[in-house]
Amino acid sequence: MTRPSDVIRLVDEAEFPASVRTLPTDPDLLKDGALMKHQRGWLEFIAENDLAIASKGRRTGITYATAKDDSITGASNREAGGDNVYYIGDTKEKGLEFIGYCAHMARAYA
Repeated sequence: MTRPSDVIRLVDEAEFPASVRTLPTDPDLLKDGALMKHQRGWLEFIAENDLAIASKGRRTGITYATAKDDSITGASNREAGGDNVYYIGDTKEKGLEFIGYCAHMARAYA
């Protein structure tokens, strides 16, 4: 049986990788020091460019920082710069990790 294209799949928190399930539940993402210098630099770079491509290593925090920015973009109305956000990972786990980071950011900002 195939799903209709208008069905949205809900992701249960239990599906998130452990790296997401163990994040602090109340980070202040707006205070100084919440992100590392290279993460802040990445956010500045993507804010200034329509297309941003980076060569990254494992566990550098760029996905986490991008999720911070994308959570704001996805939650904002169009007049405030909001838009759809897409993530393409090379594995299902990486996709779930990004979704988990976005959920984490949404909770932190709410």
